[in-house]
Amino acid sequence: MQKEEQPLRKKEKERLIYVSAFINPKIGRFVLLDNDGKVIWDSTKIIYSESNGDAWWDCKQLLKQMEDAIQIFEVAHSGKQCFFYI
Repeated sequence: MQKEEQPLRKKEKERLIYVSAFINPKIGRFVLLDNDGKVIWDSTKIIYSESNGDAWWDCKQLLKQMEDAIQIFEVAHSGKQCFFYI
C-alpha cells in the first residue's frame, strides 16, 4: 500500500438517509437561535428510509416541515412576510 492510500474496508449494509432543509441564501439553514447563538428550533428533517426505518419522504412530511419553517420565521421576524419556494 502506498503512503497516501487508505485500506479498503468491508462494505456494510447500505442505509438510505434523506435530509430536507430550507436554506436562506444569506444565512444558511433556516433555524431559530437563542441569545447565545445556539440552535433552539430547526426546520431540517432527517429520515432513514429502509425496510424497518422511516417511511419514504412524502407530501405529509414536507407539509409538517413547512409548518415548522413558517413558525420559525414568525417568531424570528414578527410582522414581516416571507416567500418560500421549493
